[in-house]
Amino acid sequence: MMGQTMETITLVIVMVVLVLFSYIVHVFVKKISMPLIQIVLGILIILLPFDLHLEIETELFMLLFIAPILFMDGKKFKLKELNNLKEPIVVMALGLVVLNVAFCGFLFYMLIDGIPLAVAFLLAAVLSPTDAVSVKAITDRIPLPERLKGIVEGESLFNDATALIAYNFARIAAVSGIFIVGDVIGQFAFVAFGGILAGFAGAFALHYIKKILKQMDIHELNIYTLLQIITPFLVFMGTEHIGASGILAVVTCGIVNSRLSPRLISADEARIRFNSEGAWETLVFMLNGLVFIMLGMLVAETFIDAWLTPDFDVPTALAYTFAVTLIFGVVRFVYSYICIGAHGTGKVKNALILSVAGVRGALTLAICLAIPMVINTGEPFPGRELILFISSGVILLTLVIANIFLPKMASESETDGMTLIHNSLKKVVDSAMHLIYSKITPENRETVDLLLKYFDFLLKEANHTSKEEVYLNLKEAVMESLEPVLALENKYNDIDGMLSTKILDKYHLEFIAIEIQKKQIELLTEQGEIDIATAYRLRSLLSLEEAALFEDDMEAR
Repeated sequence: MMGQTMETITLVIVMVVLVLFSYIVHVFVKKISMPLIQIVLGILIILLPFDLHLEIETELFMLLFIAPILFMDGKKFKLKELNNLKEPIVVMALGLVVLNVAFCGFLFYMLIDGIPLAVAFLLAAVLSPTDAVSVKAITDRIPLPERLKGIVEGESLFNDATALIAYNFARIAAVSGIFIVGDVIGQFAFVAFGGILAGFAGAFALHYIKKILKQMDIHELNIYTLLQIITPFLVFMGTEHIGASGILAVVTCGIVNSRLSPRLISADEARIRFNSEGAWETLVFMLNGLVFIMLGMLVAETFIDAWLTPDFDVPTALAYTFAVTLIFGVVRFVYSYICIGAHGTGKVKNALILSVAGVRGALTLAICLAIPMVINTGEPFPGRELILFISSGVILLTLVIANIFLPKMASESETDGMTLIHNSLKKVVDSAMHLIYSKITPENRETVDLLLKYFDFLLKEANHTSKEEVYLNLKEAVMESLEPVLALENKYNDIDGMLSTKILDKYHLEFIAIEIQKKQIELLTEQGEIDIATAYRLRSLLSLEEAALFEDDMEAR
């Protein structure tokens, strides 16, 4: 028992080290996404003579890895964006999954020799959901059009419940031979709506617990950080215990939790957010890396087991894998073309982007591993090894295809994230310069001159790559922790007041410059000059710079 425990601890330590190593590799090989690097490292763990093997239950994997990652993704997915894109997200997350299971499942039954119909539907259900972790890793690296990015990420967050319900009924039908349509509809309603309601309950519970603690004058940062970290685990466990969707619950909880956070924050609230979000970023970075390394290990073990099984036809299984990937891609393209996107030539491009961005990931393989070994009669589950092999292959193929082709599909301005941030920054500073120049008076000339010189310096500084990389790589959750204290409705009211202020020192100058830039970001966003995601990054960077400036000022005093 002790030997097995030490082997598990050793494996975890090795995987964490490889997560760090993968980031270093990615710094030097930016064209290859970090998930692919981590999958390759996971494959090497199995291929090299380390004698390390991965064994993890599906339920435990979902609880320890998927739940906290999706909770954080939900926090970053704004309720306003969800409301604006609710129709296409529902169309993709519900309609496409149903189509995949019904239509693709029947095609697989016709294509794959000897596979029962229920097992063909099960294979389609397993491969239907796009993986939120994989999708986020792709879309974070490749700036897509904002609407398409929102649809792809929203779909990946909400299509799991539909696919899991389809999988459960296909599994029951394959094991027992019984399938009742009425039960499917009833259970879907309970699982989906129960998960959403549980997510709301968890978010409001967290909100009121924090409120009570503050009323009790408890401001210990570690308490609030621990509350945030433990929330998705408790929500997931409680929701799964009542038979509803734990995945939908943690996603909903994350979205609502973000919405309940106050926009006007005190210094204590800013410190609490900064502390908890910083801890979350580190945790999610590690969990994401571990998920992809484990995925590589599981894929390698699946392929090796298939190769070593005497009666398993590897060439035929490979042919099936390519065919299944192609079928899913074509169905996704046609469905996206009909249901999503702009009219005219843009519709084809949008459908292509949506089809290629539909990557599969760890969730698919985790579901596969939960397929029972035998059916009710005691016979082996038909086609289990083939399902594992095809699923592993589809995961790899979709990740590689997205990594190669998505950058080529996005327009030049969209694929170069550095240029996007750089140009947006110049727009903000240029707009700020025009604004304050238009307000120059004899009384405020000294202040305006100082600000103009400072903004001119910022424009020159923006041409350095290191500055752009800082803008591009800052994590949204940490940035959000220091949102401006000024109310949104007052964003244009006090520019004149700022300019009439006599500049006392360099800290005062930079504080005023930051506030003016924030207001210009809002203005340019409303005018459509800057997209929402870029504006968010710029605002967040300014908030962090403001916090750092405040600390420097305090030390100077």
